Amino acid sequence: MTSRTTNVRIPTKISADVLDQIGRDFTFSHAKGIAEWLKNSLDAYLVRRAEGQELLAGSWPVHLHLMDGQGKRPGPNLAVVDFCGATHADVNDFLLNWFDTAAARRHSRASLASLTGGHGNGGKFYMREMWAHGARFCTWLGGRTTSLIVDHASDGTCGYWELENERHSWREALAAGFTDFGLSANDIEEFITDTDPTLITDLENGTRGFCVVAGLSGRQIWTSNDVVSGRRWKLEKLIESVRVAPTGYRPLRELQIRVAIGGKLAMLHLNPEQIEEDPDWPERTHHMPSSLPGSDGLGEVKFSVADGKDAGLLTIRKAGSPLTGRRRQVNQITVFDSNGNPVGAFPISELAAGNADHTTFLFGELSVMFADIEDFVENDRESFRRAPQVGAIR
Repeated sequence: MTSRTTNVRIPTKISADVLDQIGRDFTFSHAKGIAEWLKNSLDAYLVRRAEGQELLAGSWPVHLHLMDGQGKRPGPNLAVVDFCGATHADVNDFLLNWFDTAAARRHSRASLASLTGGHGNGGKFYMREMWAHGARFCTWLGGRTTSLIVDHASDGTCGYWELENERHSWREALAAGFTDFGLSANDIEEFITDTDPTLITDLENGTRGFCVVAGLSGRQIWTSNDVVSGRRWKLEKLIESVRVAPTGYRPLRELQIRVAIGGKLAMLHLNPEQIEEDPDWPERTHHMPSSLPGSDGLGEVKFSVADGKDAGLLTIRKAGSPLTGRRRQVNQITVFDSNGNPVGAFPISELAAGNADHTTFLFGELSVMFADIEDFVENDRESFRRAPQVGAIR
C-alpha cells in the first residue's frame, strides 16, 4: 500500500484548563485590574482615532463608577465606561480570544504602533478571577447591544451571553450594562449629562457608542491592607493604588477619567501619582549600549538596534521621602518599550548592593529601543522571563 502525505496543517487545540493554570500565576489586585481595563479603553480610542471615527485628539472620556454593597444588594461593584463601542463580531473575534497579542489592534483593521500592547490576558483574567458574581462586558454601537458575563467556571466555559447583537436604544443598552450594579440607567445618564453633555448628543445621533465593563461583588484578597473591606471599597486606598499601578502609566495621562461614588461625581480627573523629587539630588541618565556583558560573565549579549545606536536610556531619580507602603511600587526601574508603554520592572531592592536606607528613595525608567523586549515580557507585564538579555540588563 502506498502512503500519501496530505500536508494539511493541524490547528492548535488548547484545553480550557489552561485558564486555571495561567490564572494561578497572576498576582491579582483591584488596582492593577482597573488599570488594565483603563488601558483597554485607551486602545479602543486609539483604534477609533486611527479609523477616522474619533474627533477628539486626546483626553478621551472614561467614567469610573464605584458602588458599595448595601442591605440586600451585593458589592462592592465597579464599572469602567468608555464611549467607543464595539460590534458583536469584535467581541466574538477579539475579546473572547484569549492570549491574542493582536486583539487590541483588531488585527488588520488598525495597524497602530501607538497601542499600549499586551498579551490579551490581563483584563480578562481580572474579570474572571476577582469578582464573586463575575464581570460584565456590555457594548452598544450602531443601535445594537452585545453583553456577556465572564466568570470562573469549572465546566470548561469562560462565561455566558446575556445579549447577542440585539437591537436597542442606547438607553436600553445602558440599563443592561448596569444590571445588578446598584445604579439605574437614569442615574448614569444624569451623570453623563452633568459631566460630559456632548456625549449625550453623540449617542443620540449615533456618532459614537459605549462599552461598560462592570465587576460585580469584588473579592477581598488579603484580610488587611486591601482595598476591599466586606462589601465596601476602601476608597482612598483604592484610588492611591490605581495611581501608582504601572499599567496605568499611559491611561492616566491620556484619558480624562472621571470618578463617581454612588453615582455622584467625586473626582473630575484622576491623575497619576506625582512623586516629589529631592531637589538636592539631580537625576542621573545613562545610555545603554547595543551590547552588554552576559550575566554569567561569559560573552556578550547584543540587542537588535541599528549600528551606532543606543539600545536604551536609563534615568534614575531620588524622591523627597521614602517610597514605602502603597508607593513601594514606584521604588523600581520601570522598563518602557519604544512606544512609551511599561512592559516590566526591576525593583530597586533587587538591584542595589546591600541594604542601604537611601535605596527606598530611588526610582527611575529604562526606555529601550529594540522590539525584542516583548519576547521577554511576562503575562502580568510587571516582570520578565529568565533570558540572557534580561540578565544582562539587570
